[in-house]
Amino acid sequence: VLVQDAWGTYAPVDWVMSVTQPQLMWNLTVAQAHTFFVGDRQWLVHNLCAEDIAEERARRNIPDERTVAILEADSQRFVGISGRKPIPASVSNNPFSVDHAEIDALNQLVNARSMSNKTGGMAKMIVDYPVCRNCRAKNGIRMAMRAAKLDWLVVSDPINPPWFFTP
Repeated sequence: VLVQDAWGTYAPVDWVMSVTQPQLMWNLTVAQAHTFFVGDRQWLVHNLCAEDIAEERARRNIPDERTVAILEADSQRFVGISGRKPIPASVSNNPFSVDHAEIDALNQLVNARSMSNKTGGMAKMIVDYPVCRNCRAKNGIRMAMRAAKLDWLVVSDPINPPWFFTP
């Protein structure tokens, strides 16, 4: 994984700490901006937020009754939309979460990674409705994350603290 600093220089991520317990997280927004330079080297970071979902809804004309999930991984954005789609059992065998936006977004990552053979790394996801128990506690997201071969994933929704998933 490469990160960019304020001068356009890219450098690899040297260290990632996996936290397996709930942590207080902050999503900083200043005057509608949610992309910032942070740290001594001024690394460029982007916070996913509700405005990202609203922009995707408008751009794709997604009806309100559909849940939207945005997944950022491998320097790409995958937009999952709830609804019936052909999701392989290797991505989700949970009949209650297979139609969910979170699983759709992760399945898109699985498909993209199957072309590049990329594995590992971290990803972040924002969902515009609360993540259901089947996705968070009954292994819906974790199984899809394993299929995508991610090292960890953080998922945020409107009412819960962020969820951290590891394989």
